[in-house]
Amino acid sequence: MSRSSTTFFLFLALLSTSGCFGPGSVQPGASYSTVMVTMDGQPVENANITFAPVGNGRSAYGRTDAQGMAIMGTSNPGDGVFPGEYQVGVSKSEPDPEHIVHDVDAYHRKHGKFPELVMIYHTPKRYEDPGSSGFSTTILADQSNELQLELTSK
Repeated sequence: MSRSSTTFFLFLALLSTSGCFGPGSVQPGASYSTVMVTMDGQPVENANITFAPVGNGRSAYGRTDAQGMAIMGTSNPGDGVFPGEYQVGVSKSEPDPEHIVHDVDAYHRKHGKFPELVMIYHTPKRYEDPGSSGFSTTILADQSNELQLELTSK
């Protein structure tokens, strides 16, 4: 086998184990599940999605792309969600660059306490907690599941 053939097959092997082949990478017993997030009609990029099980079960997570779509996973990104009922949380936030403390030890010595992390929320904070966001879904077995979430900024 030539060196280029060996490199190609090694590349394919790495892709198949990294979950890059979409729905085929869903773990046994889980269902391929996507979430589309918009706010005021526009896609929300880099939003974190949390599925919290109602009762017993495993949580699932995802992060939206530039089109506002997240492929949900339980153990790894995109590996699916186990069937059941879930409450859903959505958040997009980042540390406020004007309040970042770069030398935490010096701050602690000077003020006698650790600095608080100040966040900028790009989605309303009311959607962050799955228990109070108002969003829920039921994931069905043996089929693709799609959820659309429309957030409002006001």
